[in-house]
Amino acid sequence: MIESRTSRLVAIAVATSLVATVALATDPRFTLEEADGDTTVFDDQTNLEWQREPDTVGGHTWVEALGYCESLVFGGHDDWRLPNPMELSTLVDEIATSGPAINTTFFVASSFSTIAFWTSTTNPKNPGNTYTVRFNDFSTIYDGGGVLTQDKGTLALALCVRYAP
Repeated sequence: MIESRTSRLVAIAVATSLVATVALATDPRFTLEEADGDTTVFDDQTNLEWQREPDTVGGHTWVEALGYCESLVFGGHDDWRLPNPMELSTLVDEIATSGPAINTTFFVASSFSTIAFWTSTTNPKNPGNTYTVRFNDFSTIYDGGGVLTQDKGTLALALCVRYAP
């Protein structure tokens, strides 16, 4: 009896250790997941997986942000990229009235309170600018989903994304 019980516990422990991704928190839209010691946010509406918080080293130029995401190995994946404006604006909480306009249960609030986030898309009318999203500027959130343009040589943050069907 003891031997059988021990065998089952060992089998459960081995099976559990083989699971690569663990859901830490969920809601109808987002799931907080952990893999390889990194925490990501899976968006069930878009099938996109996001970094939970951006690289907050002080910001990147647009070219640096592109390189950062393309070379990122995080959560057991290496296919990260900068999001396009539509993808990034899906994270904007348009009914928020204070604080960063993003779901702070799943995304680290302090990372979204002060600076713009790069997208992958150049402004066709001004190739020196690209689109950014701001989660703290409520006038732009209510009047365009927080999407603005910004000079590619200035600093903003990179929140990397990957398609995760």
